[in-house]
Amino acid sequence: MNCNNKIIPIPIEYWPNLMNMYKIDWPKHLLTFYTIKNYIDWKNNPEIEEEAEEFQFYSLNGDWSDGTHAIIDKSNHVMFNTLNENFKNLSDLLQLLLSIENFYLIITPGEIECDVIKFVNKYNLIIGDGNAAYLYHLNKEIALNFDIRPPSGYKIKTLSEEHANFINNLWKYKHSGSEEYLKKLIQRNLNLGVFDENDCLVAWCLRVEYGLLGTLQVVDTHKRKGLGSLVVKALAKLSAENNFDSAASVDIPNISSKKLFEKVGFEQFGMMRYIYLVPKVE
Repeated sequence: MNCNNKIIPIPIEYWPNLMNMYKIDWPKHLLTFYTIKNYIDWKNNPEIEEEAEEFQFYSLNGDWSDGTHAIIDKSNHVMFNTLNENFKNLSDLLQLLLSIENFYLIITPGEIECDVIKFVNKYNLIIGDGNAAYLYHLNKEIALNFDIRPPSGYKIKTLSEEHANFINNLWKYKHSGSEEYLKKLIQRNLNLGVFDENDCLVAWCLRVEYGLLGTLQVVDTHKRKGLGSLVVKALAKLSAENNFDSAASVDIPNISSKKLFEKVGFEQFGMMRYIYLVPKVE
């Protein structure tokens, strides 16, 4: 690596330019496009009380002309990509970032996964838990035509922050700090829930910070009533009304979710991987 390389933050006024570079070959780079858009929307929303240095965009030597960038949040989750077929610039950037940050979670698009694994091995990083997922896409024009009338006794409405505790207690990925994370998503991003005649929350779906429809769940006592498909359709339609296509990640072993999204009309277009890192014991 060039010893003169430097990590340079990308000014916020250039984030839209970086984002638009990833429209190419749509929806191949959808994950990166919507991740950047999500953070732009958070920065530009006056109703959001932004935490200091909550996330930052970085480039190598101030040059992101080939799309090379990395985004790190305060939890040391890192999301990155490049449009350069040569992984060297991104590798150099990540190596510099490793000198000042300890990555906890790497979120990588499938198209650069092999290069990421090589990088992880080269710098003796140890992969802990993690999972690979299929990426699914739905065009907004399709979603706009969805019929989202709920069955008798149910209604669809936006979630409130008070629902975060209930959702968190049933969430497969519950962890320290996850309730606050869910509150933040509910406050900032599109979301919908299905409620029964007693106004109890029985199904939900949130748009997560990577632009994906996530945290989809139906409580056990209300399963097999089509509520999972209903809330996905409803949130996809709401997203389309806000000029978004919809996308989702489905863990490879999750056959039931795979069937649900395909039945709704989503099509698989790629892969992604969550890579958790642990310190190496010498």
